[in-house]
Amino acid sequence: MTIRRQPEDFLVEERLGAEFTSSLRDRHDDAATFACFELTKRAITTPAATSAFAHALGVRSDDVQCAGLKDRHAKTIQFVTAKIDPARAELHREKPLEQHSEGDDEQEHIGWSARLVGWSAAAITSEAIDGNRFTIEIRDLARETCDEMERRAKLLTADDSL
Repeated sequence: MTIRRQPEDFLVEERLGAEFTSSLRDRHDDAATFACFELTKRAITTPAATSAFAHALGVRSDDVQCAGLKDRHAKTIQFVTAKIDPARAELHREKPLEQHSEGDDEQEHIGWSARLVGWSAAAITSEAIDGNRFTIEIRDLARETCDEMERRAKLLTADDSL
């Protein structure tokens, strides 16, 4: 059995809460001054990705806020906000801003992409997030192992009903 052979084998998707989602606006205005981006990263830490993203936007790293850190050894989707020029941000609604490179291993592709999803009245914080959704790819799983996992899952379900 192999778990996490490559970053895509572990997908972490940040889930925005209903309150933050409903507060997002389509356009920049006097009340909604923070650009909200969906940041997808692969095989890179959140601080490294947000720093590179800030540099690409032409703002300081401190001007990009995120709701939490995500695993480096994964493909992750999370949300970040930045207070930037609206015209510059709007360029990345349809065409994501991105940066990719090769890692030490020629099979390892490191990078990130970000696309504008809306405008917020405030910078994103952990309170804006309902949680994370995880998807794990398991490879080369033997039939006996599957059967044992199913047996144990049934025991857990039986304990929950007590």
